Amino acid sequence: MKKLLHIVLYLPYGGLEKIVYDLSVALNGKEYEVHVVALQEGGPMQELLEKADIPVHVLRKRPGKFDFSLLINLTKLIKKLHIDVIHSHSGCIMYAALAGRLAGVSRIIHTEHGRYFPDPLTRILEDYFSSIFISKYICVSRELENYISKTVKVPKNKITTIINGIDTSTYFKYPETLKQKLRSENNIPVSIYVIGTVCRLIRAKNLNFLIEWFQKYGIHHDKLMLLIVGDGPQYEEWYKLSSQIDNNRIKFFGSRKDIPDLLNIFDIFTLVSTTEGTSITVLEAMASELPVIVSDVGGNSDIVKHNQTGYLFKCNDTNQFNIIIEKILTNRNEMKKIGESARASIEQNYNINNFVKKYESVYKK
Repeated sequence: MKKLLHIVLYLPYGGLEKIVYDLSVALNGKEYEVHVVALQEGGPMQELLEKADIPVHVLRKRPGKFDFSLLINLTKLIKKLHIDVIHSHSGCIMYAALAGRLAGVSRIIHTEHGRYFPDPLTRILEDYFSSIFISKYICVSRELENYISKTVKVPKNKITTIINGIDTSTYFKYPETLKQKLRSENNIPVSIYVIGTVCRLIRAKNLNFLIEWFQKYGIHHDKLMLLIVGDGPQYEEWYKLSSQIDNNRIKFFGSRKDIPDLLNIFDIFTLVSTTEGTSITVLEAMASELPVIVSDVGGNSDIVKHNQTGYLFKCNDTNQFNIIIEKILTNRNEMKKIGESARASIEQNYNINNFVKKYESVYKK
């Protein structure tokens, strides 16, 4: 049985961490013994991984640009575990590349899940240098692949794109009676029309645009509510920004485990980011047959076909966003068709089984 090591920065609830969890659970105990290393700290996903009998090692990186003691400890751990394949994820490429080679591991894979443009030159140089020691550089969207090739200068023969996938048996449209029950349990009236988003509350998610839009537009629709699910460094700032509105109109649910249930409370899902890789929550919302409205950035246009499986709008374009909202609110039949088409697209193109097989093929090569 081969030994596979995932390397991440930390383990909160997030898209990157869900990918690591799904890959680990799918492969552990079959052809692979899977371990996970968190370079900085653990988090809620650590508990889930350990419940699935996947060991998690937290190394507690020291503050600063580069922690040499972390590099030494990671190298020792890789040797101790007799790792065959290293799979690093965004933010970990240099430690994975250097520790892997120092430990004598030549099979090192890296997945880039997204970038916060513009990249500082130091980040570009770090990735370019590290890519020398990487066997395969995986991107989660075609836009990202193009950037890594042209800007970071990673050789094209080392790069491949694997778009994320999800478990469509977990994310689906619930019966109407169950949706009403969930609304009641979460103190949301059945008559209210809910626009919701699920994301980590960081600057790139651009929720100030969504909150300000609601303050100007949504407030005039007395049956409209904005529901924000997630936590992160911008929580307090965005909660304060929303405080000008009655709390019954904008609700913050914080970090939640019951995302499939919450998606079935929504009527519309939106993600207004300034940059994205391939968003897991967009895939989950589409699988739940929700009409999705997403900014036309990163990999969003790879998975959302405008007016077919969802809607794209130019980032920060309030007028275009308004037009799409009005279209959905006044045409329930089209909304239903869009949701059904979205579900079919996810089942065919972005299901978890195909996604895992693509990664497993890379590991085997």
